[in-house]
Amino acid sequence: KLGQRVYVVEEGDTLYEIARRELGRSTRWAEIYELNRDRLPSGTDILRPGAELYLPESPRSAMTDSKTSPE
Repeated sequence: KLGQRVYVVEEGDTLYEIARRELGRSTRWAEIYELNRDRLPSGTDILRPGAELYLPESPRSAMTDSKTSPE
């Protein structure tokens, strides 16, 4: 998909961990799954190293990256 962010799977990666690292929240794993349904083996969460997965366009949110300032 033209202009879509792509992540190359590394050994031991899971959708949960990719979502946490790349999107800032592990709960966003389902968004990665939906974008890549046709690229993932059904019924398994095993990802093949070297596989390319599309990521949602919105990266980490500012809310998860910033810390609240001390009062």
